[in-house]
Amino acid sequence: AEIEDMMVTESVFFNTENDLFKKAEVRRALSLAIDREKIAEILTFADPAVGYIPNGVFDTDYDSSFREESGDLIATTASLDEARSLLSSAGVRSGSFQITVRDDEAYLAVAEYLCDVWGDLGFNVNIKKAGTTKETIRDTILEQDVAYTFDNYIEAYNNSDFDVILVDMSMPSPDPF
Repeated sequence: AEIEDMMVTESVFFNTENDLFKKAEVRRALSLAIDREKIAEILTFADPAVGYIPNGVFDTDYDSSFREESGDLIATTASLDEARSLLSSAGVRSGSFQITVRDDEAYLAVAEYLCDVWGDLGFNVNIKKAGTTKETIRDTILEQDVAYTFDNYIEAYNNSDFDVILVDMSMPSPDPF
């Protein structure tokens, strides 16, 4: 077997319309609490994210990597003391929210880890699985039932109907432009 980089970054998006996430300090604190090395272990064949742009993307030419040229922007280990300090300075000690994920084993494992980590900071976090549903719609012109599949996860993402959502950000090409 040969393992190749998929150029995907597992990302956590916070809905800043939620009062809890309006302050950047809170979002930063929750990010600092994440041990990205632990997430890489959970996902098995993964590297800890050190920035939004994953490994495999070229910089300005095909001889250099964007990730190598830009350096690490995010620490791979958690900084719980700094996270607690930021929450304290923001005046936030607790709160409740949901993590929306696809009904998928990998997403659920990462979400469970995040629930534990953020729970240790005083938050009550639940997981909301967003799968697909089928609805049958009566087409009166053709007089037949037509089944449509709705992806509730994509709908939640597109409509900002989430508190926190896990998103696999995939690069469509290794070319930076």
